[in-house]
Amino acid sequence: MASATTIWFAAAIPRNSFGGVSRVMAELSARLSDRGVKCVVVNAGRSAVLANYLVFSAWLAGRYLLAFGKRPQWIVARSTDGLAVAIASRVFRLGVKTVLHSHGWEEKVYEAERRLPEGRVAPRTSMKARLIRFPLLRRMLALCDVCMCGTIEEARWVRTKYPNFRAKVVCVPNGAAASSSPHRDWVASTPADFLAVGNCTWKKNMGHTVAVFREIREYLPRARLFVAGSTLEDIVGLTGASALPGLTAVGAVPPQNMPAWYSRCPFFITTSAYEGGRSLALLEAMANGCVAFASAISSSLECIHDGVDGFVVAGLSPKADALRIVQVLGNPALCASASGEAFLFAKRQSWERQVRRFEKVLCLKR
Repeated sequence: MASATTIWFAAAIPRNSFGGVSRVMAELSARLSDRGVKCVVVNAGRSAVLANYLVFSAWLAGRYLLAFGKRPQWIVARSTDGLAVAIASRVFRLGVKTVLHSHGWEEKVYEAERRLPEGRVAPRTSMKARLIRFPLLRRMLALCDVCMCGTIEEARWVRTKYPNFRAKVVCVPNGAAASSSPHRDWVASTPADFLAVGNCTWKKNMGHTVAVFREIREYLPRARLFVAGSTLEDIVGLTGASALPGLTAVGAVPPQNMPAWYSRCPFFITTSAYEGGRSLALLEAMANGCVAFASAISSSLECIHDGVDGFVVAGLSPKADALRIVQVLGNPALCASASGEAFLFAKRQSWERQVRRFEKVLCLKR
């Protein structure tokens, strides 16, 4: 990609967000900058007003129009956040190209919600979102130059649902920075310390993770679960349990501090009901040689090959999932093998590889 290229990565999210969209923008921006591309990350900062996707979209278009000689050639924007720019580009023939960065296609998320019992989804997708955001998202798909999905399965879903736009739909998965080696000695005395990452939403399904851990403690009384991304108050509000021995909620953890947690915890568990892209936490856990247990959702199945580089749990019965996990922990040789394979898989999914994919997509569309 030519050194003169400028890319804006834009999303109506707070400046201090540790979420997947923020992480992906930061990773792609940093690595593209190292390769001679000028990158600017544009977010809502500390403004609650700009955090509204309609306001942000209009503000982003205004910022672009006022940039004059510093205008980017590409704007990579989450969901509908780049819609006003895409419209302005068509109307005024500005020439800027837009990428719809989908980190969870909203219509697909709604379909997943509808398959779950009423009590498991809070908050549900509002009627306002279905009447306003969904049509705007479809309009963005029609106007954008590229629709970039985070999983192969989601890209296929969008191509199938909107065949007229299938040529512009691509998959650029999340990546991981692998450690130099797993550095783990798997023995029978390996501590049963688990790490879970995420907030208390229906997508992350943290209530089920905690329920699984409660069952694990019946078999392994010294097991511990560390939850990054949620507070104890969040978990108590979700599960109703005022205390659970062995569980520690560590709250929000900056990305640069996460390797210490992957090193501390030999086992990683995610029972997510939905992930818009390949889970960064899952990839990073694998990159650090953790033995991962993941629910059988599409995004996780693109990473976990059951019994080879990790283990799939059904995500339905806490007791059944706990039993599967305890059986694996009782086999140190299997843990060692899965850890090594997980490390090799994650190493192949490096951010450098995903950046090359991203560059290829943008170069082909220029």
